[in-house]
Amino acid sequence: MSTPGHLNSSMGLRALSLYLLATAGLVAGYIPLQQDGIASANPTREAYLADLAAIRASTSPPSPPRAPSSSINDTDTGPVLSYTMNQISRIVAVDILQATMSDTLRALESMPKATAGVTAASMEDAAPSQSISGEGLSMPDETLAPSSAAASPPQPRSPPPPEYVAASPPPPPTTYTPLGRATLSQLPAGLVPRVKTLAGVGKGCPGTRSARIYGARGDGTTDDSAALLATAAAQSYVYLPVGTYLVAKSITLTKPILAGSGTSIKVGPGVTLTLTAQVYRAPIVGDPFFTGAGAVKFAAKRQIYPDWFIQGGESDWVGLQRAGDSCTTTCTLLLHRIFYLSRQWYVNYQNEVFGTRLSMIIALNNYGRGVMFRPGEYTRPFVVPSVRHFTGFCVKVQGGVRGLNLQISTVSYCQEGISFDTTTTTPKTISNVVVGHVAAAQSNQHSVTFRAASSSDTFSNVNVNINFVLTSGLTYPSLTASGLGFFGVPGTLSSTTVTFQAYDPAQFLTVTQASTVNNYASAAVQGVRFSVDTWLGGLVTPGNMITGAYKGLNAMLNVAGGMAPEVFFSMTGDAATSISIGTVGSAGVVSNFLTSPTSLSTFNNGEALIQNLDWLRFPITSSWAPGAIRTVYYYSEFAGTGITGAKLSCEYGRWYNPGIVCVGFSVKSNPKMMVAVQLRNAGATTIPGTAGIVFFVGVQTGP
Repeated sequence: MSTPGHLNSSMGLRALSLYLLATAGLVAGYIPLQQDGIASANPTREAYLADLAAIRASTSPPSPPRAPSSSINDTDTGPVLSYTMNQISRIVAVDILQATMSDTLRALESMPKATAGVTAASMEDAAPSQSISGEGLSMPDETLAPSSAAASPPQPRSPPPPEYVAASPPPPPTTYTPLGRATLSQLPAGLVPRVKTLAGVGKGCPGTRSARIYGARGDGTTDDSAALLATAAAQSYVYLPVGTYLVAKSITLTKPILAGSGTSIKVGPGVTLTLTAQVYRAPIVGDPFFTGAGAVKFAAKRQIYPDWFIQGGESDWVGLQRAGDSCTTTCTLLLHRIFYLSRQWYVNYQNEVFGTRLSMIIALNNYGRGVMFRPGEYTRPFVVPSVRHFTGFCVKVQGGVRGLNLQISTVSYCQEGISFDTTTTTPKTISNVVVGHVAAAQSNQHSVTFRAASSSDTFSNVNVNINFVLTSGLTYPSLTASGLGFFGVPGTLSSTTVTFQAYDPAQFLTVTQASTVNNYASAAVQGVRFSVDTWLGGLVTPGNMITGAYKGLNAMLNVAGGMAPEVFFSMTGDAATSISIGTVGSAGVVSNFLTSPTSLSTFNNGEALIQNLDWLRFPITSSWAPGAIRTVYYYSEFAGTGITGAKLSCEYGRWYNPGIVCVGFSVKSNPKMMVAVQLRNAGATTIPGTAGIVFFVGVQTGP
């Protein structure tokens, strides 16, 4: 080791050598070492080598394993090593001393003889306000906290040797606590490690709460039930080191459990392990936490990972089902990855389900059934990003379900996306269900379905809101498809609404038989409330907007325009049926009235009106006498649905049409979709035909 030039003096070397000896002694437990039978009061060359040999000799290998006891702080559960802190520090210090020994000995040999006789005691007798100094060197005091043992009575200090005073200012007092017996509280602040306590499980080292201390073996064959109970009774949480802990008797643990990978609890056949506190263990695929043929029950609201329950070679649905069935009260199932189902997952009313951004429920090998909700009163939501690729249904809500809050971002590539079905369970009622935050229902044959066993089956206060319903029927284009479909026997719908923000089967990709709403049931469906709020488009034959028989249908549709007349409706209704159709964008004047019953090609660029209210122009080209009636014509898709004059009206408005009133409507059977409107001049004067007067008449047409 080289020394800076400004230290190459006897005073600098003395200060440096004393500092090296003091530091080496601090690290290795060198000053003093009386507690280990090593006395070192003279740091001469011979004493230095002798003490170094003693250090090497005293750093012995570990003792044989010792039995666990309540005073053990080790977190390891294997053989407990008997190194003391002093021995560990010496192992490190030996390498440090070897690296610096030759340079330090040369410094000692070059010192004056008097300096070589400086003792550790004389170092402690130095004036308290001074520091070790050399040429250009200043070293601060290094004082350790006093030992926790009772302090010895203060001894009178002897004066420093005269030759030392003459050679250099006295060093500061340095009091050392042997590191071999030091605690964290006795270390300098800079050397104390920062230990972050695990939130929620109490303070202290996990090893002090280890079930091994209380007799647990963790070998998978010894019954550890009593040891787990003893740990829970004595500690604020139960720490399980690596191992398999057999529970062969039914027990209840009331304290949190802390465990890492490679650790599991094996529940024996016919045994129930009941937990009332949280388990802190990461979900690890292929590394289950609960194994065995017994049952695990959570008797308090806790967070549960399905991967805790999936044993080697088992399908993901096993973990989902076991996790859900483990809840005896409301608990939260946390999904953090993709789960592949080879069987349907029955969700219980006690289950709250929350999936992270990357979690999905996907069919394994084209399995048909996805997520099914059992009867019961649901109080917590079901939230997952995606359910998809089931050849039967993605999600089914059974009869008897109440209060369900279902939030799924995408429901895609299923025969039925979201199904409400009262055919297999009792009671025959589904009520107070909300399906929201569905961003897309894509490529389902039927995105939303209702299926009943009898007309008395009731769907009450069911509200479904889906943003985009896309490519309906794409998977099976030769079969009928729908955004909203009714099957079986038509049930009774009460305050039940289905809303799509947009519906587009994208027939430019593949022509399908998609209808926006289709009743496949054996009779008319009652009380349907349905709307497409912003965009309904892309329909071609044999698809339709609304197909089937209805009673009391209330539909509001905003169409994109440009669709062929034959895809308008193929339905029957009753007097309570109401259908309102608007167009995307602002409503405006679309065309002139026809003054004679000519063909559709002469009206509105060959397109019939496809919304309920449209404004039409009526230019006056000849004089119109007071009280005279004129007949004008227009085409409307609604005129082909069997409407009568009672469903027709004028919204003429006196501001735009002073003195003009509608006095009659009639629907013509030939040509199809034509409506005749009779307008009367109710004014007292003749309207001239040469003044360029144009009236705007709003016609309301609809079932």
